[in-house]
Amino acid sequence: MASSALSTSALIIEAHGRHYTARTAGGEVLQARPRGKKSECVVGDAVQIEVTGPGEAVIEQVAERRNLLMRAEEHREKRFAANLDVLAYVVASEPPVSDELLMRAVAAARAADIEVWLIIGKRDLPGGADLMQRMKWHAPSFARQFSLSASTGDGVAQLAAALKGKRTVLAGQSGMGKSSLLNRLVPGLDLAVGEISVALSAGKHTTTSTRLINLPGGGEIIDSPGFQAFGIAHLSSTEIERAFPEFEQYAPNCRYYNCRHLDEPACAVRAAADAGEIAAQRYAVFRKLATAAS
Repeated sequence: MASSALSTSALIIEAHGRHYTARTAGGEVLQARPRGKKSECVVGDAVQIEVTGPGEAVIEQVAERRNLLMRAEEHREKRFAANLDVLAYVVASEPPVSDELLMRAVAAARAADIEVWLIIGKRDLPGGADLMQRMKWHAPSFARQFSLSASTGDGVAQLAAALKGKRTVLAGQSGMGKSSLLNRLVPGLDLAVGEISVALSAGKHTTTSTRLINLPGGGEIIDSPGFQAFGIAHLSSTEIERAFPEFEQYAPNCRYYNCRHLDEPACAVRAAADAGEIAAQRYAVFRKLATAAS
């Protein structure tokens, strides 16, 4: 990006609606707003800004992205992070993990060519061992898996070492312990930690905006609000299939080259699921997501 006297390159490090925080290469942090009514920026974007006053700037241009993580309902999109190396999905024994939500996020990441990791948190709590056993169903979707306890610190050092040199977005349902984990990874951060709603068995949001945080050992982590829904209306059934890599060894044996692995005759993937070679729980989630996308 070219620069002028009042124009410089920067990185978007926080987004809240149409309000952004940008950090220049020299470390200056400015409050930035997009020029015009349309807002195109997300955290992780490289941008060109024009400094308009002390601590203030206007975003002039967004550089081409390597990838973009988003979720989408039928008539609405939510774009929240760009230029990512990893999506790290956090689960815990409480609140209950939704397999469908998990795989929706995985599908969105895989479609954007973002590597996906699984973090099993709160392993010191009752139910931790059962959750680890259950998550074995989903092992094919994850490049790496970590088991840890943010409260005791067990396992956190291994995750911190893996995060070095990477830009990682931390994702998961509300209340899974992302804020507690970040407080362990970044001493002094002091993020508010949410409680679990007993009535709903759901987590309360403690993160209200998306922001990028530098890790002490190197690398960057993007904290985003937890969610109870993750729309993937922007994905085709073929893109959703990428989240289930275990299908690849069976798909070539389907009768039809464009088999969707739903109700087509002589589907080798469905036969593998019926035979227990593909986890029935995994295939059930795939079927639900792919049917909605068809």
